[in-house]
Amino acid sequence: MVGQHVYILRDIGTSVGLAPLRQIARQAGVKAVYRVTVCYADNHASNAVATLRQVNLQAPTLEVVYQGRFQHKPFVYSINEQRFERLRAAFQRADFDHLRDQPDVSFYGLDWWLVERAAGEFLRSVVLSPHKPGLPYSILVNAIDAFLPEILRQIP
Repeated sequence: MVGQHVYILRDIGTSVGLAPLRQIARQAGVKAVYRVTVCYADNHASNAVATLRQVNLQAPTLEVVYQGRFQHKPFVYSINEQRFERLRAAFQRADFDHLRDQPDVSFYGLDWWLVERAAGEFLRSVVLSPHKPGLPYSILVNAIDAFLPEILRQIP
């Protein structure tokens, strides 16, 4: 069941013209890339994809694209290093690199998130629902809410 949702969530990024995360991670100077795809179950807001990049000798940048809005042009934000490090630390606390998709979740009628991290050849993705997540998924939900609020801005 979760497998088909991964394809639906990844298709959001493809539909707005984003490069695959692995491709971005392989670019020269890129140290780490995080991506959060938000899919709203009831279509009350536009689905969104946020890509956070850490590149050598540059401040981390966050690009947010809304499906079907603004001609898929990204909103670009500069993220300070402290905010980036807090997000990275939360991913470590959640043991993100070893997480599997959130178990025992009905994805029908709920919003879904695809949370991804890539560095070099490494890529990990986790599908979850932000509605009442248990540990360790709640660590990710709280960190994204606190450190990447731009992705949660709802555009009808």
